Amino acid sequence: MDCPECGSENRDKANYCHECGGAFNRSCLSCGFKNVAESKFCEKCGTLLKNDVQEIDSSDDPIVSSGNFLNSSNALSIYKSKAGERKFVSVLFSDLSVYTSVSKKLDPEDVKELMSRIFGEITRVIYKYDGFIEKFIGDAVMAIFGGTQAHEDDPVRAILAAREIHDLIPEITPEIQMRINHSLAMHTGISTGLVVTGASDKESGVHGFIGNTIIDASRLCSYADSCDIIVDTATYDRTGGFFNFRKKELTSKQIGSEFLNVYQVISQKVRPKKTMRFQGLKADLIGRETEIGELGKSVNHLKAGDCIVFSIQGEAGTGKSRLVEEFRDSSILTNVQWVEGHAYSYSKNMPYSLLIDIFNRFFKIREDDPPDKVRENIRQYIEG
Repeated sequence: MDCPECGSENRDKANYCHECGGAFNRSCLSCGFKNVAESKFCEKCGTLLKNDVQEIDSSDDPIVSSGNFLNSSNALSIYKSKAGERKFVSVLFSDLSVYTSVSKKLDPEDVKELMSRIFGEITRVIYKYDGFIEKFIGDAVMAIFGGTQAHEDDPVRAILAAREIHDLIPEITPEIQMRINHSLAMHTGISTGLVVTGASDKESGVHGFIGNTIIDASRLCSYADSCDIIVDTATYDRTGGFFNFRKKELTSKQIGSEFLNVYQVISQKVRPKKTMRFQGLKADLIGRETEIGELGKSVNHLKAGDCIVFSIQGEAGTGKSRLVEEFRDSSILTNVQWVEGHAYSYSKNMPYSLLIDIFNRFFKIREDDPPDKVRENIRQYIEG
């Protein structure tokens, strides 16, 4: 048996090379089980045992491509997962705006306690929207939406999480703001695009996402002023039905080939639209005459005083929301009051979320309206 490391000839049943000490057993990249050198398949899970160098794509990973432990057991323990996987995700990068001022005016132990409290609350918010925290870096957090569990509305979830994070920071740190005589705030960048899963260690929770989308999110965060949420065009196109935006003008130093346009999140729309399409593009609805006709019959039953429940079912992307949108805008609904509420996938753990959404839409209540404004809206509707 020839040693794969140094080429020296060894006995057939040897476990280590007598010349360089290299191990002959083959670790399975799927489950980590150590097999004998002659094994072609893992004795524990049955996975085909490929050459270590072929199994690990080291071109994109500086740790492995450096050659320090390409054939070592350390590399195999890091790359326990299968080959990299392409995923379409939204990356959130959020940073504390006045961290330098905080560090100068507070004791290091107080700074550590403060950041632990902030990161704890941020973690709760990210998990609330099914995001994954990739890392904490100093005073910043990087989170991935759609990396470990994909949703059709991951860009929306990323913005909602960012807005909630921005709102909670002043609430949990009032005493700190008094001590440093400065308000605490976050600024956030969100980018949407493709990434590839890199080094993965399920035991430590490290997934190692790689891709320009991550770099873009960090750069967008650097463009954001205090309290701002800045997104790229891909995020803007997929969330235009949920939020109001303002185009942000970049300085000459910031403008580059990476971003033609960036947008600042202003507010959440009173009546969000679940139909996701590129803004300004709307093709004619074709082949849904039967469904529109059935919906029209249900309206006739409703006008006759009969109670009707109509269910529309189908896989994601088959046009359910578009069908409802076309029906709502049709002439069939003459003299019919339309009351609408949406049950969003990210609100499954929020009590009464559907009823809250119905009432907010019906009485035109905004997310940030104070109680007095809410009461006034309801009063005006009842009296009017």
